[in-house]
Amino acid sequence: MFVIKCALKKLIYSRKICLIFVLSIAAGLLCPVYVLGYIHTSAKMEEMHRFSSPEDYLLVNGSMPFMDQAALENMKYIVGGTLDDYECAYQTTVSWGDVNGVAFIGGVSAGILSRVPVYVKEGRLFDENDYGDEQGSVCILADNSALYLAGARVGDEIFFMGNTYEVIGVIDGWGSNLIGAILIPYPQMYYVSGNSSIQHRFIIPKGDEGLEASIMAKTQSMFDVNIYSVTSMVEEEKAANEIIDQQNQKWLLIGFVVCFFAFLSISAISAGRSLEERKLMGLHKAIGATQSQLFFEALMQNIILVMAALIVDGAILCLPWEKVMEMEVQYSVLCIVQIIGIGMILALILTLFSVHGCKKPVSRLIERRG
Repeated sequence: MFVIKCALKKLIYSRKICLIFVLSIAAGLLCPVYVLGYIHTSAKMEEMHRFSSPEDYLLVNGSMPFMDQAALENMKYIVGGTLDDYECAYQTTVSWGDVNGVAFIGGVSAGILSRVPVYVKEGRLFDENDYGDEQGSVCILADNSALYLAGARVGDEIFFMGNTYEVIGVIDGWGSNLIGAILIPYPQMYYVSGNSSIQHRFIIPKGDEGLEASIMAKTQSMFDVNIYSVTSMVEEEKAANEIIDQQNQKWLLIGFVVCFFAFLSISAISAGRSLEERKLMGLHKAIGATQSQLFFEALMQNIILVMAALIVDGAILCLPWEKVMEMEVQYSVLCIVQIIGIGMILALILTLFSVHGCKKPVSRLIERRG
């Protein structure tokens, strides 16, 4: 308790210097703290891939005029089974407020939406009440332009295809077409009936050998369905992983560079501060303080400074940074333990830097006066 009181008194006495030092430590720790959260969040998203065994599934790319029950039956005949999972997209004009823009109407089945690695930035995901016919339910307005990402919010009304819909959520995700998407529930994709440019992606089990050729052959007899490629989900998974790896490499490189210069600034400020600390510790040692007392007093002082800096970083990261940062990061218990560990190591280094050689300034001062 005596050591803590001494440390607090010294901090209060030099509060201006301590404030500057806390801010410099916060600046130095901000980037590694964010990078730790980024690594955890990206790893968590990678675990949420759509399929644990992509080699067992096929991705069927095609187009059809509409998505009603008859079209679904035709597709079931072509692929030779059920259509549990699908996506579809249609480019159209969308009105939001006083502005008109072009966006992609994206539809997904409940199965895909539950497996796509997305997180809610605002609002909520869908519940059972948002779906009409389970097979024909589509509910995504995907658009990466600044018009919607920076503007549309939960509760806003979006008008397209002759209907008005309320935004219930804003999501983000990797490895899919749902990056930067607004959630708008509507029951059936056949609202765009008659337009042949609706692109669909069906995900089906791989099945027997020759299924790909059979699908392409059956398509020839369907005037309203056009299948133009059948590929393995392995290729889709590989492309998604490449995007994730590129994002991770970019942000980790930026984080390393920022950390390097931030710790250089901390070292420079620490060097100037430690000179004064050494003189004070040397005086304390000259009047009888032991090395261990000086060490624990300096350690407690630096722990308080580092904890204050981490609190500043926590407050900064709680601000709405989604428009600036790549994604909203999340922290696990392990992340928090790692962050505290980094702070304790930094406090220990600063303490050793201050305590080491604290005797020399006083010895030189006594020699000069003698």
